[in-house]
Amino acid sequence: MWKVLSTTALSLALLGGAASGISANQLSKPSKYQLSTPEMVSPSPEYEAYAKAKGLDLTKQAKKLKNLPNGKKFNAPGNNHVTYSPTKSNIPMLVLLVKFKDEQPLGAPAEQVPAKYFNDLIFGDRYNPYELPEFKQYDGPNVPKDKTMQNAYKESSYGKVTLTTDDAPTEWITLPHNADFYLSQKLGDLDNTNGYAHVGQLVADTLEAADAQVDFSKYAVDGVVPNVFIVHAGTGAEWSGDPQQIWSHKWDIQSALYYGKYYQDGTLLDVDEFMNDNAGKWTKDGVEIGTYTIEPEIGGNVAGYDDTNGKYSDALKSGPYPTQAGVFSHEFGHALGLPDLYDVDYSSEGAGNYTIMAGGSWMSYPNGNAYMGNSPTSFDPFSKIFLGWAEPINVKPADGAKTITLKPVNQSNSNNAFVKMEVPGSNGTEYYLFENIQQVGFNQGLGREGANAHGLVAWHVDENTLSHYQQGYNDVNSVESFGKKLYNVSTPVNGVSHYGLSVVQKDGNFDLEKGVNRGDEKDFFQTGDVLKSNGANVYSGSFYFYKGYSATGLSGINVKDIKENPDGSITATFFYQNDK
Repeated sequence: MWKVLSTTALSLALLGGAASGISANQLSKPSKYQLSTPEMVSPSPEYEAYAKAKGLDLTKQAKKLKNLPNGKKFNAPGNNHVTYSPTKSNIPMLVLLVKFKDEQPLGAPAEQVPAKYFNDLIFGDRYNPYELPEFKQYDGPNVPKDKTMQNAYKESSYGKVTLTTDDAPTEWITLPHNADFYLSQKLGDLDNTNGYAHVGQLVADTLEAADAQVDFSKYAVDGVVPNVFIVHAGTGAEWSGDPQQIWSHKWDIQSALYYGKYYQDGTLLDVDEFMNDNAGKWTKDGVEIGTYTIEPEIGGNVAGYDDTNGKYSDALKSGPYPTQAGVFSHEFGHALGLPDLYDVDYSSEGAGNYTIMAGGSWMSYPNGNAYMGNSPTSFDPFSKIFLGWAEPINVKPADGAKTITLKPVNQSNSNNAFVKMEVPGSNGTEYYLFENIQQVGFNQGLGREGANAHGLVAWHVDENTLSHYQQGYNDVNSVESFGKKLYNVSTPVNGVSHYGLSVVQKDGNFDLEKGVNRGDEKDFFQTGDVLKSNGANVYSGSFYFYKGYSATGLSGINVKDIKENPDGSITATFFYQNDK
């Protein structure tokens, strides 16, 4: 059955929360160190569809945790801003490929994909795994060869970013143990789902094995290697829920080792003692190792795992498929400081297909399992602002009605790609962003939603909620009930119980919030559509201002005269006007 370990429970335990179910005598005393929990990629669309069709519970958090308050509530406009983290123009990446001694993970080919192809996928401008015999059957005239991680980052950053390395191509490093040591469910561990009992050891072994051939100091920033990008042999659990596969994630090695001890035998060590005992242990070439991300060599449910009964079936086997840019790009987005923008407890869809930091990491062209993630949706406008890649066109109340033409967002310049409208009186923490999405560039993958999936996309941003991530909580689009994912109608204001970054869906059906789908053609504003500050189905509401006689929050933000032009651009008029 579906199962992903709840590190939320452990976090609460370490903070003194008995709600985790861990007894008081197991709790560590308050620590001066900040432990983290893994930030995982969302499940593949096909796996999610299969799980839902079989009635599997996709919720990762324990039910009792879902009723806990999700942070501070605001009775007035919040003033909690996100601290932006602009990237450098050249981003160094240390990529390490690791295979297991003797036996590889279940279903994995005995021979690994040559290292050259990962160099092409991550750092190149052309990636053609279909020339390999095992992937040749998936080639065709419509299969793109330019969908690399490098190109995805260049497109979203408007050419401001280049991924670089001093160690390409990285050859496969052999770990000291076979796959069973890290991933088996039969070694007496309390719980080793997705290798959590031993993934910290896997990373530690990787660093030790690489030390002789890598100068870690080349990748350091202020004495710390911000991230080590690990590609492991075999597939990822995100394809099937297979507990004997690694689920792609970003984490830090100290936290992985600390929690690993708990997953092995239930022991919660004293955090300060553990950290002090390991101080300096993960220093290589005079620099400290920070976080890591870990991603798979191939895709597909290669072992045929059946999440309905925990068994394996040849009928469910798929792949191996060539790995693609989507999962790689998503996890490296975490390394740059971005949160998950899908609902991490899987009770809804968060930002859905509309950003690489949510379900957009799985978009593909052409549509098919073998290409899953080869055309990931561009980074969302907020993420581009956060990373210093773009500045919006600001429209303010004093501007009056302003008519603006937007090119497709990934064919624009960094200073005219989208429009920003702040909610008046919100201290600049609540605002709307508008972008023009057409099925070009990496957004070609949105064709999965249908040929008519294009138009103006409206984003609601609340930095009061998004700032929760920078306090150590990866839950900015995870709230406990459908009602609280909407404009809250039960209380005057509810600061962080709603999505931090949400798509205002044109049809007003709230399919993303309800978990109906990850996006569809009716989410886009197209020629003749309008977005009002007050409306029956869809409106540009605020979580902080109410008329007093209606649950609809007034933002004053309106968009009219929307027109999609023959060249793919969109012209619209943006203005402020509250209903009286």
